[in-house]
Amino acid sequence: MKYFSNVDYLKEHMRSAHQLVNCNICGTKQLRKNIQRHLLMHEKKKPADSEAFRCDVEGCLRIFSTKSNLRQYVKAVHLEARPFVCGHKDCGKKFAYKHVRDHHEKTGCHVYLQVILRS
Repeated sequence: MKYFSNVDYLKEHMRSAHQLVNCNICGTKQLRKNIQRHLLMHEKKKPADSEAFRCDVEGCLRIFSTKSNLRQYVKAVHLEARPFVCGHKDCGKKFAYKHVRDHHEKTGCHVYLQVILRS
């Protein structure tokens, strides 16, 4: 989690880092910082390289560059699998992605939980 010394820094961060833009090719919304990488998916390369892995769930338009990323996405979003459990006692939160669980465990949210439980 990022911390900001004042509201203006927070607003500037939100404006620059979390701004969504539409892809002119497929219409999906992407973070501004990721749009260039996303546009590369639309470029035609060698026939073997141009394979994209599309989510086959009805109504889902997501496309992935690897089959592994597609599988993880389907498990997390469509099957709602949450195999990664927070290791802190009395938390029990579950996460679809290991890196999100790890980030959660490193944040200060459990400091308050421990104080409340001791009272």
